Amino acid sequence: MLGRDLTQALADKYRVETFIGAVKTILDQSEAAARAQIRAIADGEYRYETFFDNDGESDEPLPIRVKVIIAGDEMTIDYSEIADQVRGCINSGYYGGGRTTARVAFKYLIATDEMANEGTFRPLKLILPEGKILSAHPTAPMGNYSQPFPTVIDAIIKALEKALPERVTGAHFGTFSGVRFRGKRDNGAPFDCHDSGHGGWGACATHDGAGPFRTMAHGDTRIIPVELQESMYPYRIVEFSLREDSAGAGKFRGGLGFHERYQILGPCDLQAMFDRVKFPPWGVHGGKEGKSGRITVVKKSGESEVIYKSKAYPLEPGDSIIVETGGGGGYGPPSERAPELVERDLRRGYVSPEAAAQDYGVKVGLS
Repeated sequence: MLGRDLTQALADKYRVETFIGAVKTILDQSEAAARAQIRAIADGEYRYETFFDNDGESDEPLPIRVKVIIAGDEMTIDYSEIADQVRGCINSGYYGGGRTTARVAFKYLIATDEMANEGTFRPLKLILPEGKILSAHPTAPMGNYSQPFPTVIDAIIKALEKALPERVTGAHFGTFSGVRFRGKRDNGAPFDCHDSGHGGWGACATHDGAGPFRTMAHGDTRIIPVELQESMYPYRIVEFSLREDSAGAGKFRGGLGFHERYQILGPCDLQAMFDRVKFPPWGVHGGKEGKSGRITVVKKSGESEVIYKSKAYPLEPGDSIIVETGGGGGYGPPSERAPELVERDLRRGYVSPEAAAQDYGVKVGLS
């Protein structure tokens, strides 16, 4: 309502004709800035293929094949070979899925210093047949529609690795890393605690990857204070730290994921949703991939099991789960990383001595 009222006030103050003319000028300027940057890219077709682990109903990987076409001052993103819609609830519609992912990737790479408006996206075209995972029919299951978005967006960026070497980044951890506890309280009332993970983002041409942050498709997911969680749900968080060696090595390394341990105090079920496991976050220009995320369930008997996706994994008092989120991909060959940066990462616990020796050739305290 505030935006509506302020817009109305501008139109009243300067007259509708002047207001509409100003809006047109802004859109035209944004369009011109975007077209200028596209013209600086060599014409051609740029492709990348990766996979989404599965749709949650089967274990079949889903192809994420994208083609980016640069022709003059226009960019076309072609989703013709992306996965068809699936039985799992990770489908999305044309506008909420295909157009959204294309626009996010486009703005990530083009006219990054300009405001985002309809003028910005005039040079962006889309090829997306009906019935794809990003253009599903209205009756398709869409409850978790945004799950594939981070992988799709990262794939578009990766496709332009050769065309925009100074702008592309390594892939970020790219999965919501969902952790959900469900059960009943002592009085019979149900509880449902849903959290999602932070992980590492990819490195770029000038600095290490950021993080741990949420994915680029998380939206307005809030961070709930540990004390509040522990007061409301049957678990205690006994460890929360950065995950050593989770980042992809490179001249600039990726961002780190986190390591979190829950001690279970009451019976409940665990729903987990981790992706980018079979196809970890990739690096660019010789950078190495980041580690995938995972959940380790440690039963009170001492037995353990690694899981990635589950709908109702039973937990009992005395069990614990260890949540490890993924890291970002690296940028550039690890051999080009400055030794002082490797030594800094060692001191801070970002990299282990073993990884420093294996990835960077820096041996500290190893016999």
